[in-house]
Amino acid sequence: MPSRRVERFAAAVFLARDLANTPAGNLGPEELAGEAVRVAKAAAAGHQVIAGDDLLAEKYPTIHAWGTRKSI
Repeated sequence: MPSRRVERFAAAVFLARDLANTPAGNLGPEELAGEAVRVAKAAAAGHQVIAGDDLLAEKYPTIHAWGTRKSI
């Protein structure tokens, strides 16, 4: 079934293109995580979203600091 494999690859490329071209105002961290979860579920793959203070518990302090910074 090489054609199915090509179709999945093309779908992945198109999704990556669409996400990269989505304005930041329309695709924040929550929306991006939602897309990742959607893709994982469609592929019957495991997934985990780490957000908020859980980032500190999982030893991601820099990502936590970036996500909680205040605009000047």
